[in-house]
Amino acid sequence: MKRLLQFLIATVALLPAAAWSASTGPQIAEGQALTGAAGPPSASVQESDDRQRFDCYAAAPHSHWYEIGAYREALKEIEPLAKDGCAPAEHLLAVMYGMGQGVRQDPVRAYAWLLVAFSMGVTPFGGGAGVPVLAEDPSEFEIVQFGARLSDEQLARADELASRLVNPRAIAANGAIGPTGIADAIRELRPRRAGYSLNGKLATLEPTNALSSLLAKANRGGPSGALAQLVTAANGASIPHQLAFIDAELTDLARGVSGSDQDLQRELDLAADQGERFERLEIGLEVRIARFGVNAGFASQVEPVAAAGTNSTGQKYWVDSCFLKMKDPRDAGWLSAARGDKCEKPR
Repeated sequence: MKRLLQFLIATVALLPAAAWSASTGPQIAEGQALTGAAGPPSASVQESDDRQRFDCYAAAPHSHWYEIGAYREALKEIEPLAKDGCAPAEHLLAVMYGMGQGVRQDPVRAYAWLLVAFSMGVTPFGGGAGVPVLAEDPSEFEIVQFGARLSDEQLARADELASRLVNPRAIAANGAIGPTGIADAIRELRPRRAGYSLNGKLATLEPTNALSSLLAKANRGGPSGALAQLVTAANGASIPHQLAFIDAELTDLARGVSGSDQDLQRELDLAADQGERFERLEIGLEVRIARFGVNAGFASQVEPVAAAGTNSTGQKYWVDSCFLKMKDPRDAGWLSAARGDKCEKPR
């Protein structure tokens, strides 16, 4: 019996290490996993994790967790970065609140984070490839479009919240720091958001000041009316410079600048030579606003409404925004906010 025991002990001692590990390894590995005692990840795993992290300084920052739809994990990564002043993270966090991704949907908090990101220089438009946004119109800032959906009370709460969310050390796009940058952004966005809210609304053409009256009458001695430039494929994306030059000459004319009447005539002739077409739109004509206040509110695209009042003519025109008078009195506040004092004095 003693000899048999000695033989068994000697046999076990001679077993290969691999065989011993194979028989007991799974139990040891499971114990390590349960107690968190597993060794550090390999270098390749660490490199993979580094590549998946949100990089605020990358040319196109992205969140691995967000892209695969793991929104709660994305929130854990993005929220601390946003609170620390990372502008792309602020924007992505706004999108998550706006869409209810990983958090309860909250349009007020979404707009507040959009405002913080905007003050830091993030100004995406709708339809941006590869960038999640809360808008669809590629011709206007995302924050303007999203803000146009909110009530005045919601906007006021969002403005106040943004001043508390912004990192006090964050430097805004205009060089302002912290809440000061938020205040500047609020002032910049207010008229632009008001103008965007007027798109699609009905208005009539009315001269509202001395400059507009001059504009209505300045057409080589022709009939009175609102001078309008036809919108074409060539000039539809931005205000045609001829109309802007004509407005500048009318400003000089209103101020009594010597020779401004001849300069005005030259601008009209130049525009005609370049193929631009002008028409007189009758004062009192009902129009639908297609795009209000492009380029700081000087001109808007309008579409005359057909006699039936339901269908439009199909032709759009550039007109001075000072000619517009809202059909619905409830829209007058938006118009006033969008124009500011631009129509109260010669520009």
